[in-house]
Amino acid sequence: MTATHRVEARVIRHSSTAVLLVGLLAWAAGGIAVRPAGTAAESVWPVGEPDAPPRPVATQARLERLVAASFAPHAAAVELEQVASEPVSLRDRLLRMQGRLRLAEGAAWLPFRAEAVADAGLEEATVLALTLEGEAPATASAHLRDALRERLRERLTGEFAAQAAEVELTDIRVRTLDGRHLLVQADARAGFGADGTARAEVVAVWDEGAAHWRRFEYALAAVDEG
Repeated sequence: MTATHRVEARVIRHSSTAVLLVGLLAWAAGGIAVRPAGTAAESVWPVGEPDAPPRPVATQARLERLVAASFAPHAAAVELEQVASEPVSLRDRLLRMQGRLRLAEGAAWLPFRAEAVADAGLEEATVLALTLEGEAPATASAHLRDALRERLRERLTGEFAAQAAEVELTDIRVRTLDGRHLLVQADARAGFGADGTARAEVVAVWDEGAAHWRRFEYALAAVDEG
């Protein structure tokens, strides 16, 4: 796989890889001081092997349920292969997980990477980001474009109830995942009338068979002045 480049809002663009954003506000609100990049994790273990000191912060099954829950209300099968754990505060740990998941019965298993923050007992845990890798490029149909524009408008209207949003798609990139689902990355402009215009970046999973979104995450960049 070719090298990827990260940009604002943790979206990887112009690549077959995309990060599905989850709970970024929870990360910011928690005041977690993450160690600098390159710092070694406290422990790394292949799942399914006997625990060795330092003991993992949570069991395999609980972590798999945590990742699967990020697709709620839709079901997803998850199998973890490796987990790295490092402390990020006196209370919390950052978990970096690798494994595979399946979005529908009979569909292909897809490799994924995920990051989560959790307390030592996993009583409170949040998936921060989930990374999927697409395969061959696919065509963005008119129906998919309309569905994407409408869902983004709905999400923005729900978040900014006092400001009606107008959405214009400026770029959309689609790749196949498992023969039924598509990985969709898009750039858009969201207009908020007199309040200005923001750039929006979307990463989503579209179910072609059921014609609905399995996941839909977006992030807003700085609002254009004037």
